Amino acid sequence: MNTVVKEYKQQRGMASDLRNIAIASAEHELIQRYGTAGSQFLTGLRGIDHETAKEFDRSLLSIAEGKLNPDYYEQNIKQQAGYSAEVASVSKRNADAIINKEAPRFARSEDTVGYGKNHSVVDIVELLDETEITSQMKFVTNKENLLKSIACGEGKSKDFSRYLSVDKLEVPTEQVSEMKAICRSEAQKLTEQSEVLKNLGKTELADKALKQAKNYEALENKITDSGLTTEEAINIGSTLSHGS
Repeated sequence: MNTVVKEYKQQRGMASDLRNIAIASAEHELIQRYGTAGSQFLTGLRGIDHETAKEFDRSLLSIAEGKLNPDYYEQNIKQQAGYSAEVASVSKRNADAIINKEAPRFARSEDTVGYGKNHSVVDIVELLDETEITSQMKFVTNKENLLKSIACGEGKSKDFSRYLSVDKLEVPTEQVSEMKAICRSEAQKLTEQSEVLKNLGKTELADKALKQAKNYEALENKITDSGLTTEEAINIGSTLSHGS
């Protein structure tokens, strides 16, 4: 009987030890994972990954140190907000992916091989195995003009039709629903316009209107949440500028 009790106690002791080891290992992994995730924000702030010694094209600090032309102050602030949004968004996404044990990693195009400096189409690249998912990030006030410039290749600003080639058009959180609604509305108008032109025998104009309608439909599917509001993007740069 004593032998049975002794063996039982030994088994309980071993089970307890194994449980403690498992708990300690899980805690260590959790701490390490959250620590690595947190380091992504420091990398974005300083522009250096101290684990790999890699230096990045821009950091939040370097953006905040950029000079603001008094004659173009508002324009410069918005440009800084755009750059800050890219850097902050990459940091946040990588941190979230690490915490959630997800495979994708994100980088600005300037920090990705094959894109070079100031790529005209791609701002952010999502890397997953051998696949790259490209994004253009736009923080603007004139939403209708931007979408028209992309879908129709015309507008008060530049021709941004090249952005149709990216996988995603990332916009401020508060603009997602409205911009998708604009795309649906314009697509419907242009489709109806195309039918009218077709019935009038104006085939070339009808085809052009239908193509633009299809571009709006494609654009609606590309519009995604950048993960930041316009105010947050501006505040990131503003806070660092006043703090430096």
